[in-house]
Amino acid sequence: MNSRILLNTEFFAALEADILSAKQEILIQTLSFEMDRIGRRLLELLKASPARHKRILLDAYTCYKINDRFVFWPWNLLDRPLRREWQATLRMIRTKGTDSVELRLSRDHRSHRHTYFSANHKKSIVIDGKIAYLGGINFCEHNFAWRDLMVRLESPEAAEVLRRDFSASWSNRFLSGERICDGLHFFFFNGRNNEHLFQKIFIFFRRAKRSIYLISPYVAPPLLHILRQVADRGVRVCLLTPKQNNYLPAKWLIQDQLSGSAVELRWYPDTMNHMKAALIDNEILILGSSNYDLISYHFSKELLVVCRCKDMIEEFRRKILVPDLAATQSAGRLSGRPRLQSLVGLVQQLFQKMNGRRFSG
Repeated sequence: MNSRILLNTEFFAALEADILSAKQEILIQTLSFEMDRIGRRLLELLKASPARHKRILLDAYTCYKINDRFVFWPWNLLDRPLRREWQATLRMIRTKGTDSVELRLSRDHRSHRHTYFSANHKKSIVIDGKIAYLGGINFCEHNFAWRDLMVRLESPEAAEVLRRDFSASWSNRFLSGERICDGLHFFFFNGRNNEHLFQKIFIFFRRAKRSIYLISPYVAPPLLHILRQVADRGVRVCLLTPKQNNYLPAKWLIQDQLSGSAVELRWYPDTMNHMKAALIDNEILILGSSNYDLISYHFSKELLVVCRCKDMIEEFRRKILVPDLAATQSAGRLSGRPRLQSLVGLVQQLFQKMNGRRFSG
């Protein structure tokens, strides 16, 4: 298996070459696909591709969240450029793509209250059954302005695993479980059994002996509790997260939950970082679409891959971790917010009730 870790512009350049050389099929699964510069360019590439079957699966989230803004707020409805982009996106969705590109929305049909929380948050691409991409980048300009990554895999086995997941999602049947192939351990979360699978992911964190480096903008209990416990054992635990978080409550929650702990919190000072990656003991690398917040833990359809490949780990260290440690700043001494603790408890209870499960963690 050949693999490459690609940052934003590198990813799009590699994808462009793969799309234009594809012969059979291109399958794209993403949360957001907006008719801005990025979305229009992707459609142009797909139309120009000689591949016979081209499909895009995006979440209904795109119908009401454009450019990271909820379109139905009055001030957003009055923003003409935003409204035009939203209307163009809706037209693209209503026409279900183009003559040569099929497009479909995925939805959670349990109830209206699950629509937002249970988004299909996966980002994966399969090309000709031999090339696969996975990671955290959506097809919209603001996401490409953030720091993020995708992994490109040249592996027929991995491509087949992701192809099966895409086919199930295309039919609104979301897979749950694990698949191991070509040295990769895939975890598929369907929004119903997430807690059970996340406990398996958390085992990797709990068993850390020397170090944990976690890069994520959105982290919540139970993982924050686990990080505290592991740090108390003397393991170096370092969380890199954006100071300019697009969801400020996520930043406040991290500060609150880590106050007084041995966890080292580091800020990206000037940029939003949307990356989701964890390196444990320099031996286990966890990448994918999933955040470690309450929504992902309880509801979202997600994809994570656990890798022990030395080449990929070394590339991640060289390309991501080492420069990011140098670029981030220590958050220093943290102070908690007692009211936030109560709010987190109420949110957990609400999510438990919505999902019909007891919160574990």
